[in-house]
Parts: sequence; C-alpha cells; structure tokens
Amino acid sequence: VVLVLSPWNYPINLSLLCVLTSIVAGNCTLIKPSEVAPRSAEVIETIITKYLDNECCQVVQGAVPETTALLRLRFDHIMYTGNGAVGRIVATAAAKHLTPVTLELGGKSPVYVDKSCNLKITAKRIMGTKTLNNGQTCIAPDHILVHKSVEKELCKELQSALAEFFGKDPSSSESYGRVINERHFDR
Repeated sequence: VVLVLSPWNYPINLSLLCVLTSIVAGNCTLIKPSEVAPRSAEVIETIITKYLDNECCQVVQGAVPETTALLRLRFDHIMYTGNGAVGRIVATAAAKHLTPVTLELGGKSPVYVDKSCNLKITAKRIMGTKTLNNGQTCIAPDHILVHKSVEKELCKELQSALAEFFGKDPSSSESYGRVINERHFDR
C-alpha cells in the first residue's frame, strides 16, 4: 500500500498524479489530501470514491493528528509533496519501518542570466515562472544572478513583463493568483 500525502498547491493535479502512478505500478493507495485546500480535498474524495475501486484506493481527510496517525502505520512506500520541515517528519516516521519515501520538496531555484541572452524573452520567462500559481510552485525562481553589465536592463524588462502580464497594479488584476491563506502569504 502506498501512502500519498498531497500538497495544497496544485492539490488536484499532484494528488491524482501520485495516485495514478501508484495504481499503474500495481499498488493499493491511501491518499491524504491537504487540509489547507478543503474544497479540493472534498473533490479528490468524491472522484476517488466514485470512480476507483474503494478496496484498492481510499481517502483519509484530516489535518496534523490524522497525518501523524497515518505515519505510525507501515506502508510499502510513502509519497510526500511539500516543505522540508514536514518532509523530515515523514522521512523520520518512514525510517522506523524502513519504508521507501519519495519526497518532492520545495527548494531554492536560482536563475542565472548571462550578458549574451535576449533579456526581453528572459524577463518574460522568469516573470511567467515566478508568478505561476502566485509563486507557490517548488520551481519558482527565488533569486536572480545576473551579469552586472545587464542588471539594470534586466530589471527594466522584468518590470515591463510584470506590467504586460497583470497591468500596472498586479494586486487588482483578476489574472493574478492569490495566496491560499494568510500564513502562506506572511512567509
């Protein structure tokens, strides 16, 4: 049995992708959707319950207490997508049973901009990736390393790309995503 601890960002996509890969590999699957995205967790449970064999695939709803209880159990594999702090908890719990773990953890994603690149295209790509899902993506660029000779021009192009995507005031743009809750906004 594979335990899938799914994230709050991309909750449907990342949850069902892990379930799919587990089932395709011939495993029964227990999925614990993120409590941070409760409506998505309800949709996941509805889909799993309605369309999959419930003797093979089940959903457990809950928060930290339920996740903690699940991590006390023995699984054949655990898949976790999320942050490093919880990843350490998952890995520690899995180690007690020598359970293999797949950890997909958010990290620092630097971007290097060389003086020879097309700065307009580069700025659009950086800004597009940084603002995808409001930056709540594990591969969102966290910082830019840029050759000093093109630094000012890159900054200008980044501002231009942001304005092109979301207007002069991104906070009022209907196209700009919102952070899921205040705690995630504050970090």
